[in-house]
Amino acid sequence: MQAYALAVSDLLPALSEKGGVIKVTLHFLDPNVEFHLPAELLSRDACARAIDAAMMDIVASHAPAEFPVRPALHCRMCSFLSICRGGRQWLRSRAKGVRAFAADSRG
Repeated sequence: MQAYALAVSDLLPALSEKGGVIKVTLHFLDPNVEFHLPAELLSRDACARAIDAAMMDIVASHAPAEFPVRPALHCRMCSFLSICRGGRQWLRSRAKGVRAFAADSRG
C-alpha cells in the first residue's frame, strides 16, 4: 500500500505542494472490511524506506522455503503459474477431481 502512496506522491506532486493529504485504504470485499494505514506510514520517506526494506528482504531470500507455496483458487489467474510447480500441481489435481465427478455423474 505504501508503494501506491509513493506513486501518487511522485505522479501528483502538486497534491503535496498544496498541502494535500494522501490516504490509503485497502478494502476487502468479502468480508466487507477496510484497513487504513496511519498517516505517519504514508510520508514519502516512510514509503520509500518500507519499499526498500521489502526489496532487500526479497533479494536476501535465497531459499524457496522462504516463500512457501499456498495454492488455492487464485492459482488459476496467477502470473507466476508457469514457474510455480506447486500451483500447477494443485490445479491438475483439481482438474482430475472435476473430471472424475463428471464421469460419475454421467452414470
